[in-house]
Amino acid sequence: MSHGAKISVIVPTFNEEERIKRLLDSIKKQTYKDYEIIIGDYNSTDRTIQIAKRYGAIITHAKKKGVAAGRNAALKKASGDILAFIDADYILPRKLFGKVVWEFENDKKENVIAIQPTSRPYMAEIPPGRKQDMLLLSRLINTSVRISFKLSLIPIAFGCIFFRSDAIRKTGRFNEKVLIAEDIELYSRVRKKYLLDGKIFKVMDYPVRISYRRFVKEGVTKTLYTYVKEGAKAYINKKVTLYMNPVRNLNSFL
Repeated sequence: MSHGAKISVIVPTFNEEERIKRLLDSIKKQTYKDYEIIIGDYNSTDRTIQIAKRYGAIITHAKKKGVAAGRNAALKKASGDILAFIDADYILPRKLFGKVVWEFENDKKENVIAIQPTSRPYMAEIPPGRKQDMLLLSRLINTSVRISFKLSLIPIAFGCIFFRSDAIRKTGRFNEKVLIAEDIELYSRVRKKYLLDGKIFKVMDYPVRISYRRFVKEGVTKTLYTYVKEGAKAYINKKVTLYMNPVRNLNSFL
C-alpha cells in the first residue's frame, strides 16, 4: 500500500436521517483527509439523501432491499486503497482514519488485511438504569471479537471495519440473499481465502461509538440470539430471508 492511501467510506442507508448526520460530522472532523464517502441507499423516504449530499457524499441506489445490496451498489463507485464499511449509527473519533492508515502502511509484509476498532455504546441513547448493563455488554462484545479474530473462521465483525481493497475485490461482493449478517458471511469468505497465506484480522484499541438502540428496545438476549442464529444461517446456507426493521426512535422508552 502506497503512502497516503485513500479511504472509500461505504455507508448503507435506509431512512437514517436521525443518525447519519452524527456519523458524517465525525467523518468531516477526521484529521486524515484523503477519503471519499459513498452512500449505498436502498429506498429511503426521509431526508437521508439530502443530508448526505450536503456533506459531499457520492449517492448510489440499490435495486434491492437490504444492507448487502446497499453496500454492493456503493462498492461499484469505490476507488480507495482501503474500504471502510461503516454503518450510519456510528460516531468516529477524529484520529481514526489516520491511525488505520498508519497501521496498514507500517505492516510491511501486508499480513493485516482487516482492521476493526473496539467499540463502546453511545450513552446518550441509553436509559440511566441500563447504562452499566450496556457497558458490560460492550466489554463482552469486544472480548468476543478479539477471540474470533484470533481463533475462529467466522470473524465477528460489526458495522465499522477497514479492509485492504484487494482483499474484498478478489473475494467477491456481499451476498444479497443474506439480509442479516451479510458482513459475517463475506468476511468469513475473506478469512478462508487468505488464511493459509497468514493474513489476519486485527483489533485496534481506539473505540468508536455505536448506537445500542436495538439492545435497549428489544432486549439483550433476544437481539444476541437473533444475530447468532441468523449469522450461523448466513455462514452455512448463504441465505437469510429474515429482515430486521431498523429501530428509528428511542423517545418512547428513554
